[in-house]
Amino acid sequence: MPPVGFRRRPGPHRVASHRCQVVLPVLAALLAVAGTGIAHQRVFVPGSISSSDAQNRPAIRSSICREHQRGLATACHASQKSSSQEQDELQEALGVGGIVAAFIVAFSEYTLKTTGCGLPAGPFGVEGAAEGLSYLAVVGLVGASLYSKVNTGQGLPAGRNGLLGASEGLAYLVAVVGLIVLYFQIQDYGFIPEGIPVEGGRCSNIG
Repeated sequence: MPPVGFRRRPGPHRVASHRCQVVLPVLAALLAVAGTGIAHQRVFVPGSISSSDAQNRPAIRSSICREHQRGLATACHASQKSSSQEQDELQEALGVGGIVAAFIVAFSEYTLKTTGCGLPAGPFGVEGAAEGLSYLAVVGLVGASLYSKVNTGQGLPAGRNGLLGASEGLAYLVAVVGLIVLYFQIQDYGFIPEGIPVEGGRCSNIG
């Protein structure tokens, strides 16, 4: 048994282990700090960018700009094409409707000249409604054409297959014929038939 106050000197293995426990954490901390500094230098220091990357940057930006402009041009062209197609379809529909309305008005004018009255109301008033709407369509076409002539110096566009232009011409024709028929209506019969059949009217079978 060692005497009192005697302290055993640590062995060489224990001393080395103690030194490792102290030194290793310090080295780890130093390495972490050094690694952070190196990473920071690689990210923010301009000298870390290679010369090839710096030379390729303008070309990359130019390529991106060209692709963006090409995409915008394609989208714009597709939008214009869709809008033009919709406009053509609308003009075609208006042309067909105008032509049908002009023929109905022409038949109504013929009936008015020969009988003194327009078309009968027909079942459920379908024929009378078609006659009235056709007169409104003809007046609308003539009004739109005159408005276009005053503002642009030209009439309505021809439209797809010339249908809108044809309906415009027919509208003017039946409008002029209508004025002539109206004159003879007053001279021959002395009255203008009512637009809507009423009870007791001259061109109505009601009552």
